[in-house]
Amino acid sequence: MSRFNTLPYAGRLLMVVALLHLAAAWFAGLPELALAGLALAAGLILQAGLRWTGWIVMLALILAMGARAAAIGLPPVPDALDIAILALDAIAALSLFTALWAPARAREPA
Repeated sequence: MSRFNTLPYAGRLLMVVALLHLAAAWFAGLPELALAGLALAAGLILQAGLRWTGWIVMLALILAMGARAAAIGLPPVPDALDIAILALDAIAALSLFTALWAPARAREPA
């Protein structure tokens, strides 16, 4: 198992978020399927471990958490599912933040 503060760990959390978006798609339809695809793509991108992609995903996660928090209490997605998605997004963002906060490793000479 990898450490919490790594890009691949945040990527795996986003893949779980993608599964929750698939569950939400049962209630909300096509827009949630698109969000599931975006979360899966972000998770796969973070698996590569490239720091610059982490910054882009971090910004997207902050925006996604704001949008999801605004949707709590609105139909058609149940509140428990909204809160679960928001919580996993927050955990992934925290993992991503700690991974990006740590100093970058020096590259080995070729």
